[in-house]
Amino acid sequence: MRPIKLTVSAFGPYAGKTEFELNKLGDKGLYLITGDTGAGKTTVFDAITYALYGEPSGSVRDTAMFRSKYADAETPTYVELDFEYAGKQYYVKRNPNYERPAKRGDGFTLQKADAELHLPDGRVVTKINEVNSAMKEILGIDRSQFTQIAMIAQGEFQKLILASTEDRQKIFREIFGTRYYQVLQDKLKNESAELGRTCDALRKSVEQYIAGATCKADDVAEIELTKAKSGALPVADTIELIHKIMLQDEDEKNLLSEEAAKLDEKLSEIAKALGKAAETEKAKKALEETQKELKEKTLLQKQISEKFEEEKARIPEKEALSEKITIRRNELPKYDELASEQAKMRNKQSDKQKSESRLADVRGLIKKLDSEIKTEKDEFVALKNIAVVCNEIEQKSDKLAKEKKSVDELLEEFRELKKLEKQLVSAQEDYGKASKEAELLKADYNQKYKAYLDEQAGVLAKTLENGKKCPVCGSMEHPEPAKLTDTAPSKEQLETAKIKSEAAEKKAAEQSEKAAKYNTQAGSKRDVIQKSVVSILGACAFEEIENNLNIKSTDLCAKEAQVANELKEAGIKRVRHAALEKSIPLLEEQLKTKTTEESETIASLASLAAEIAAISENIGKLQTGLAFADKAEAEKALSLLDTQLSRMKKAYEDAEQQNLTCISAVKELEGKVTALEKQLNDAESVDITALNEKSNELKEKKADIANSLSAITARLDRNDNALEGIKKQSEELSQTETKHAWVKALSNTANGNITGKERIMLETYIQMTYFDRIVARANTRFMVMSGGQYELKRRAEAENNRSQSGLELNVIDHYNGTERSVKTLSGGESFKASLSLALGLSDEIQASAGGVKLDTMFVDEGFGALDEESLKQAINTLAGLSEGNRLIGIISHVAELKEKIDKQIVVKKDKTGQSFIEIIA
Repeated sequence: MRPIKLTVSAFGPYAGKTEFELNKLGDKGLYLITGDTGAGKTTVFDAITYALYGEPSGSVRDTAMFRSKYADAETPTYVELDFEYAGKQYYVKRNPNYERPAKRGDGFTLQKADAELHLPDGRVVTKINEVNSAMKEILGIDRSQFTQIAMIAQGEFQKLILASTEDRQKIFREIFGTRYYQVLQDKLKNESAELGRTCDALRKSVEQYIAGATCKADDVAEIELTKAKSGALPVADTIELIHKIMLQDEDEKNLLSEEAAKLDEKLSEIAKALGKAAETEKAKKALEETQKELKEKTLLQKQISEKFEEEKARIPEKEALSEKITIRRNELPKYDELASEQAKMRNKQSDKQKSESRLADVRGLIKKLDSEIKTEKDEFVALKNIAVVCNEIEQKSDKLAKEKKSVDELLEEFRELKKLEKQLVSAQEDYGKASKEAELLKADYNQKYKAYLDEQAGVLAKTLENGKKCPVCGSMEHPEPAKLTDTAPSKEQLETAKIKSEAAEKKAAEQSEKAAKYNTQAGSKRDVIQKSVVSILGACAFEEIENNLNIKSTDLCAKEAQVANELKEAGIKRVRHAALEKSIPLLEEQLKTKTTEESETIASLASLAAEIAAISENIGKLQTGLAFADKAEAEKALSLLDTQLSRMKKAYEDAEQQNLTCISAVKELEGKVTALEKQLNDAESVDITALNEKSNELKEKKADIANSLSAITARLDRNDNALEGIKKQSEELSQTETKHAWVKALSNTANGNITGKERIMLETYIQMTYFDRIVARANTRFMVMSGGQYELKRRAEAENNRSQSGLELNVIDHYNGTERSVKTLSGGESFKASLSLALGLSDEIQASAGGVKLDTMFVDEGFGALDEESLKQAINTLAGLSEGNRLIGIISHVAELKEKIDKQIVVKKDKTGQSFIEIIA
């Protein structure tokens, strides 16, 4: 993966839109990212990582922190990255969550995070999760692997070089995905502990079941059972003992059950005899009660028979009532016909009332329309000249507006004149000051010039010698040469005075021109005003013009307002005239329609009156011969007759049924008396008292046997439950103990807890293979950077058998042949070891990631601890990495690197805290 162009906006310290043209840095070699501390050097890698994976490069920053605190509220926050991978170009854009100004109203709203990815075939992937999945598929690695391969972060690998086995376990676990081995270790450890707890629980369960066993009081087995409960008897012997106790109880239970069965047979015989005696006594009482009931039923049957004869005598009356009901039911259809005619009558009368009401409404509306038409026609005639009036007012308004405009323009000229006059006064004052200053400076210069010339004679006199010609007069003698003074100016002071004098004269001339210009402009403006005012005010003194114009303007404003009101009123009338022109024909048409409706309603009323008369005559004919006013009264009377007939029928049927029932009951009682008399004659005599005494004696014996059986059954159930539990739990305990033994052995092996051996976990053992490959790759660089002196080596033996080992690191010093801990290296040596280990780790991760090829790499800081030779060796090592098509960026502010690396991205920070970049290629 090679970045081509990176664009950030309102991102970190970059307040505005900043573009990194990374393609200018070429395809290979080293380049330096340098600049002020905190300016945003590492932010470059953060932005690239965020564009690719939606997350920063490290764990310190969060995406919520990406929004620049220096950016304007309207500036959006986003990152764009054009990059190349496997010969194809891609474009990705992302933005984090941040607050932006709301599009509607005041305040802010949340701009949600989003992402889009443009593929080489033109397809566009949207939504964050889909873009993340596509990016991982394209590059073949996730964010964690990318940052480990492409970024040697500031201080991170210093931790790796000095880390203990436990710390390296955590680091390699994330890098090489060995967490599953740790999970296996933990699972075995937990399963071993769980099996141990299960064995303890099963042992306790067996003890509880043994404690639940019991035997008969004073049984010889009680001594052995006590031993078993105390744990002094083996489980197998305990099972045999409980089984023996249960066999004894089973034998005793069978004997008692046989004896109880014999007692049940005797009690059954006694119960049968007592039952027969009870039945005889019961039959005697039943005979007495039945004879009494027969006597009462015979008397009642006679009374019911007499009532039934009375009901039979009313049969003719019932038949006559039934005939009357039939006649009344046949008259019901005539009531329906009468109701129909009455309904017609009500409908027609309702229609007549509605027509009469509608006729009254129509006549009222006709009267109203006549009045409205007359009123609107009169108003229409009164407004016939309104258009002419409106035109006259509009012309008057236009004239006033023109006149007002002229006055306002002239007043504006006056305001400009005042401004010019004020500027003229100010310019004249400035000229006076400048002129005075120029005169003073001119005088100062003249004085200095004279003093300077005088001084030149003294300078010349110092060079005169007797016998040599004077360069001025040619004399060979110099009786009174000029003297030098202490107050004469130098040539530089004279030149300065001259410059000041000329500048002051120039300034005075400029102020003079400025004042003259304002004076000319003010005069021209007065002439224009004087000429223009004649047409508005007539002849007028110049001092009175402005006041008269203000008065004129006020007067014109009042007239304009008056005319505007007149124009508004006239406009309303013109609109009204147009509305009347349309409404009058409509009202006349409505009047014509309502007049026609009046005639039609009158004709309809006459027709309804004739129909009502015919219906009334037919109703009179139908009412003749009917006993009731309407069907409801007829049906009510018919219902009363039906009820009367139903009662008569029911009374007859009830009397008949009661008579038959009573006759049957008398016959049944007579038969029952005969049967009871026969039963009593056949019954035998029995001694009930003796039988009851014998029964009670047998029941007491049976109760004693039942109590004994209950105790034996309880012991059998309890011992059976205990025996089954002991067998089951002891068998399960045996299986669990076997499993626990081999699981514990596996756990101790995987977790490095074998007594007397080094504590190397399974995961650590796997990581040791990776670590050996990393160290081998790291040494190819470390040997070069250390001039062949140092070589890294994984420590083969642990310091002790109490702590975890296997990932400790030593260094071999080839200069003196010693081997010691890497913790003994100096700061610069430690950095070179860290850098070598980081590069080895990066190579190993790329190899482990399926041959993923990244053409760009970043190294963040750490070079400040190196001397000049070490720095040169580190640069050479990194340069060797960049051979082929790999571009390596070094993030640093070390001055020596600026001299050694030509390609640079310079990040600068201004006083506000914002950052800017410059690419030097």
